[in-house]
Amino acid sequence: MDKQQEQQTRSAAIDPWNAERYRAQSEYEQAELYQAQGRYEQTESLYQRVLADNERAIGPTCPPTSIPPSTLAVICLKNLAVLYENQGQDEQAELFYQRALAFSERSLGFRELEMANSLHSLAAFYKAHGQDEQAESLSQRALAEYQSTLAICERGLGPTHPTTICIRNNFTPLKNAKRERDNIISCESLRI
Repeated sequence: MDKQQEQQTRSAAIDPWNAERYRAQSEYEQAELYQAQGRYEQTESLYQRVLADNERAIGPTCPPTSIPPSTLAVICLKNLAVLYENQGQDEQAELFYQRALAFSERSLGFRELEMANSLHSLAAFYKAHGQDEQAESLSQRALAEYQSTLAICERGLGPTHPTTICIRNNFTPLKNAKRERDNIISCESLRI
């Protein structure tokens, strides 16, 4: 056992919530491994268990003023959505994308990046399934959240920090798509 694992084990003995978080993180990592191996039943089962544990610990309707929950619940919801989408279970996928977004909005509150990612995931799902109006609305909201987060990161971390670069990379395609839509609208209005 390495020093980090020893410290986590000691922390878990002192604080039962640490033990739960450590177990949930381990199960999440195991689910990712199963997914990479194509073992989808085991993947689904572990993601569902991690999600249930997180929701039980923080409550499914955790108010924005409470201690922010682990983003693990939101990540599990989105990963389950991707899993279902890859298996052609579009109704299930949509449900889990919607739950991820709702959970982000309700319980993460100030974490604009996670909400922007949830908005973007659901928008991409709708776009892929020809639901352009819903996709457009969500893309606009995601763009606003990414802009806010990027500004905060650039001020606090600097423009070359890995987190800032990652956010900029997620933000750029949305910004470019908006610019293209605006150009199309401008061209169409000139023809009238």
